Amino acid sequence: MTPNQVQKPAGSAPGVFRYGCGIVGIGVALLSLFFVVAAVGDLVVKRDPKETGVLVGIIVLFGGLAAGGLFAAWKFMRSAPARPNFDLENRILQLADAKGCRLTVGMVALHCRASIEESRAALERMALQGAANVQVEDDGGIVYDFSDLLPARDTRPRAGERPVQLP
Repeated sequence: MTPNQVQKPAGSAPGVFRYGCGIVGIGVALLSLFFVVAAVGDLVVKRDPKETGVLVGIIVLFGGLAAGGLFAAWKFMRSAPARPNFDLENRILQLADAKGCRLTVGMVALHCRASIEESRAALERMALQGAANVQVEDDGGIVYDFSDLLPARDTRPRAGERPVQLP
């Protein structure tokens, strides 16, 4: 990215089109709720017994339409979720490989040059994705274990090293 480009912040507010769709969803929901209330009112007054089926159908149809409009409004008008920081996740995996697969929030913040909140959020997101197992120590500390994700260390001797003596 060049210095003249402006990066859109992660988790930013929705744009004009999304707000417009959300407002349309709210309008559909309000209009549908008007028909639902009118049908319920007619059903309670029970003007004609032959109309009961039609009124129940109107309640179901417009009730579903109102629910759909509210769902569309919620979906379009909410903020987009923050995108994961892949660079931080890669640094966390490298740190886990170097430190023996067990990390704390403080270790990640210190070694990966991230804030405590960023470190905690990244570790929790990785745990939710199945990359790490959350373990609570006896003293109450939380440790994120990456041993299932990272390969085991190669214990074969390398050139110039003495082989391990087995008992």
